[in-house]
Amino acid sequence: MSSAHAAATLSAFAKAAPLNEQAVTCIYRAYEDGTLVATGRLMLEGLPSIGEEVALNGRPHVVRAVDFGDGEHVLTLESRT
Repeated sequence: MSSAHAAATLSAFAKAAPLNEQAVTCIYRAYEDGTLVATGRLMLEGLPSIGEEVALNGRPHVVRAVDFGDGEHVLTLESRT
């Protein structure tokens, strides 16, 4: 899966950000049953919090961690199914 495709998919499903938040580019790592299944970059209207749900390729994923490294936010996502 290309990061551009993932970014477009997640961006389309991202929740509207409060006025005090700005667009943010994140690296994501998506896991399913503890196995890494996808990585990439995505642009969201605001940084999600742990426990929030985002859609990746039409499937719900829960944000398990939000880290910051090498100048970028890093999201750990776990498949809901």
